[in-house]
Amino acid sequence: MDDVAAAVTSTAVVAPTHDDPFVGGGSAAFGGPLGRHARSGWSWWTPLRVLIAMVIASSVLGYLQKLPCRNQPWQGGFQYSHACYNDIYPLYYGEGLAAGKRPYLDPHADSNGQLTGEVEYPVLIGAAMDVGAQVDKLLYPSSERGQGFLDVTWLMLMIAAVVAVVATALTAGRRIWDAAMLAAAPSLILAGLINWDLLAVALTALGFLAWSRKNNFVAGALLGLAIATKFYPLVFFLPMLILCWRARQLRAFWVAVGGAAFAWVIVDVPIWIASPEGFARFYYFSKTRGADWGSIWYISEKIFTWNLGTPSLNLYEAGAIAIAFLGVCWLALAARRRPRLPQLCFLTLAFFLVLNKVYSPQYVLWLLPLAVLARPQVLLGLARDTARIARIGLARERIDDVADERQRRDLGERIHPRR
Repeated sequence: MDDVAAAVTSTAVVAPTHDDPFVGGGSAAFGGPLGRHARSGWSWWTPLRVLIAMVIASSVLGYLQKLPCRNQPWQGGFQYSHACYNDIYPLYYGEGLAAGKRPYLDPHADSNGQLTGEVEYPVLIGAAMDVGAQVDKLLYPSSERGQGFLDVTWLMLMIAAVVAVVATALTAGRRIWDAAMLAAAPSLILAGLINWDLLAVALTALGFLAWSRKNNFVAGALLGLAIATKFYPLVFFLPMLILCWRARQLRAFWVAVGGAAFAWVIVDVPIWIASPEGFARFYYFSKTRGADWGSIWYISEKIFTWNLGTPSLNLYEAGAIAIAFLGVCWLALAARRRPRLPQLCFLTLAFFLVLNKVYSPQYVLWLLPLAVLARPQVLLGLARDTARIARIGLARERIDDVADERQRRDLGERIHPRR
């Protein structure tokens, strides 16, 4: 009997009111923590279904938060002062989608009126743009296709958010309720519809799920697809290498690398061959852009009156990131207990974001699944999202103080750089 009870306990879902002091204390307003004899597992509302409902509700709130920018003209910095800016609506016109152009493959007019096939995003985001534009054309009249493109993209990103939450919940195992910190994150509501980042977040979450199930090639392939969507998952292979080395399981690492290379080549190389300049635009743009508002490099330039050129900035940025990554490697090897992969990936990505010369508001989404898996504490998550909301509020206040429309637009573009 004792063995049976121990087995049941080892597979039972961890109750947040027992595990998290913040949740346990807050539960007093609703009857207190889960009781010893509480009946569970009988309701249609399983934890996974509750999480899906939560993330759908968050996505709807995010859409409503962006609704003013769907229905009002973007004049006088309206999209910035109302904190409803997104890249999706303007790129429908800026990337030639409104004219029926295919990303990378069909030349469209750039901001200077010159024909170009360049797209400033990796290939799978270009594919998402094209799919959204084609569905938009089927569902909406020509007079409403800009708004329709935003609606279709929102539906696509909501599905990605659901996938990310489900994958994170399944990866968490007995701690399935930890995924609620992703499903109901204020950052998801505020930043989920700024850009297409949730597609990469979903693929990354699926990659971690596959890795946790020891499907190494599939995990690598999913991370390769994520890299073809947003470049940041590439940094996860460093902690993966260190942990596999420490565990003497380098074969698993190389299998994952092979899967990532295979998926990336299948997706990217055809576009690279068909449109070399269009494909290279993302990489060239990343190399030549300066420090963006919100990055430590921009702040340092203002405080210390530095005047770093872009080549020097790139050198300092690369050096700082390399030093930080060496610190992560040392920590992974020196720790008495081997760290878990999400913990090291969270730390690696956090350093990458802090030291990067570019920081867009939606980048916080990259950290959400890792934060849930690395250190699932509700209070810390609330503190992080409160800081995120405060940053948006300060940015809005600064824009409101700028009277000139052109200055407002320029400032807004620094706060919301497209990438």
